[in-house]
Parts: sequence; structure tokens; C-alpha cells
Amino acid sequence: MEQVIDKALSDEAIVALLKRAYQFAKPEQADAAGRLTLDSTVESLGIDSLAALEMSGFVEEELDLHFQDDELVAIRSMRDLATLMRKHLDRRH
Repeated sequence: MEQVIDKALSDEAIVALLKRAYQFAKPEQADAAGRLTLDSTVESLGIDSLAALEMSGFVEEELDLHFQDDELVAIRSMRDLATLMRKHLDRRH
């Protein structure tokens, strides 16, 4: 498990996880995941509130984390979500 956490902290691993989360949340637009970067905004990716919840749930399950609702409503970009993931992973060490 420690190896997964270390790997999850790299930008590349986070982007890969977020692409999988996007494909899970928006299967009808799965091909759009290819344009996802850390600088992508929720708006530019067409992520509505339901898709945002599905993406965050996917990430929480994959990394065994739990985000607070107030943390999730503040997310405007994939970089914001990556920062939140790192914050929670750092707390586990």
C-alpha cells in the first residue's frame, strides 16, 4: 500500500487516476478524458454536480480517503482535487 501512496503523489499518477474517475463518472464522454490535465477546470470538462460526486467517490475509494463536503464544493479544477488528494494522503503518514 505504501508504494501506491507514493506513486499517487506524482502528477502523472494523479492525472491517470483522474482520467479513470472521469471515465467512470461520464462514460458517455469517456473519450474526452484524454484532454484532462491538472489545469482543466470542472467547467471545461463539463462536470456537473453529480459527475463531481461520482469522480470524488471514485478517488476516495481508490485511495481509501474521505473528503469533507465543504472541501469538495471548493474544487474548481483538477489541480484543486489533486491538492485535496495530496493533503489527505499526507495526513496518513
